[in-house]
Amino acid sequence: MTPQKVILSHRGYQTNVSQNSRNKPSVKSKKGLIPTTNKRALDGKEVIHIVEYDDKIRELLVPSQEPTVYPALLDTAEFNKLKQQATVITAQDRLNMLEEADKKKNKLIEECMARKDEMQKLSQKHLHGQKYSLLESDAHQQATYILRRAFEIKQEQEDEVKRANHLIMSTKCHAIRDAQIAEKKQIEKDLKDEECRLDEMMENERRRALRDEEQREEKEKVKKDLYAKQIQEQIKVSEIERILELERKEEESRHILEVQKQIQLDELEDYNRKRAQQKQMQCELNEINRQIERFHEMELEEAHINNLRIQAYMQQKAEREEAREKALKAQRMAKEREIARLRALQQHQQDLQAEMDEIHSLRIQEEVEREFRNKERAAMRKKKDDDIAMKKAREEQILDRRRMEALEIAREKQAFEEVLKVQKKAAEKQKLDDHRKQCILKQYHSDIMKQINEKEHERIKEKQSKYEEGLALKMEEVRRERYIKEAMKKKVEELRAHKVPEVYVKDIERQLKLG
Repeated sequence: MTPQKVILSHRGYQTNVSQNSRNKPSVKSKKGLIPTTNKRALDGKEVIHIVEYDDKIRELLVPSQEPTVYPALLDTAEFNKLKQQATVITAQDRLNMLEEADKKKNKLIEECMARKDEMQKLSQKHLHGQKYSLLESDAHQQATYILRRAFEIKQEQEDEVKRANHLIMSTKCHAIRDAQIAEKKQIEKDLKDEECRLDEMMENERRRALRDEEQREEKEKVKKDLYAKQIQEQIKVSEIERILELERKEEESRHILEVQKQIQLDELEDYNRKRAQQKQMQCELNEINRQIERFHEMELEEAHINNLRIQAYMQQKAEREEAREKALKAQRMAKEREIARLRALQQHQQDLQAEMDEIHSLRIQEEVEREFRNKERAAMRKKKDDDIAMKKAREEQILDRRRMEALEIAREKQAFEEVLKVQKKAAEKQKLDDHRKQCILKQYHSDIMKQINEKEHERIKEKQSKYEEGLALKMEEVRRERYIKEAMKKKVEELRAHKVPEVYVKDIERQLKLG
């Protein structure tokens, strides 16, 4: 009998995995693999039924990457214990619990001592030859049972017994785990053997598929050869048609070339005629350009005079005027580019109306430039007026700022005086508070010394009482250890009675120091 079955039977559980797998009906499949969903509560994983050649069915567990989560089934005592452990216990609650436990323990000891005295009295009566009646006998048995149960419950509350119970439970779990590991290794071995068999089947299937693929490729090769021959014949026919088409296109190209030569001769005659007209127009335009250049020189001289006047007036703001001069220069360059563009347009004119358009454009240009100069003069006058107004406004702002600073200084001085008064009052109040605190500290010091003396007297009395109780407690501790060892030996013997492997029992005895 394995350790797993022994311990499970001791705890009231049964393992029916193998019986369930034998009692399942047979399932046949053409492919040999039938995926099903496992309905058992052990693991909840997928199981594959493999149909072998002799119509036998094997169950294989499919490995899963996801961890298996088992539901926890707790009894009432364990659930209540977890609830108690989840409760947050404060220091005051812990003190109250210790006091309550001491009260219960003292009460239980008093009840046990009372029952013990009663049992001793009954024993003395029995020794004197007195016979129990039926009621007295039942009361005696009940009292004996209650006394024994109280003593056992008291022993179960001891830390050593709790540790022994925890160790026994851990050993049981360890034994179950070892049995499960052995079973898992056997399952892994069976899975590995089955995978080897499936790999062999897949290899045979692969070889058969390769043979089919080679036959199919041979048939495809024959089809491709036939198709290539047909394509070559079609290429020959297309080549003949292409040669005929090239000859036809070459004939058309010669005809088009002759027509283009005639057109080029006509265009050359037109070009020579237009060239003579352009030379005549160029001479006329050169005369107009000379007039424009003279006008431009006069304009530059006038602009230079204006710039000298502006620089003399704006001597203190050289940086701004330099930027404005650059802007004026850029505008003049833009005007020159516009004139050059008009010249280029005039040169490409091919009709007699070009001269009239040029004269009209010059008139428009003069009007635009005259209007631009007038706007510049008006802008300069407006700028001068704005600077004067800005200077006056700045002087007024400086005066207002000085007045505001004077008012601010006066307000700060008044606020400082008020704060100084408040601080003086606070200093006087603080002095009175310090004197009162000194008096309180002196009184507190005297009270503390009085309490220390009282505590010292109480400590001496308590030490004397503890020394008197020490001997009795020492004897009680020796007796308690003897009873605890007897209880732990009894639990170990119960494990042997339930046929737990001796190696685990010996390990428990070693850890509990019962050897």
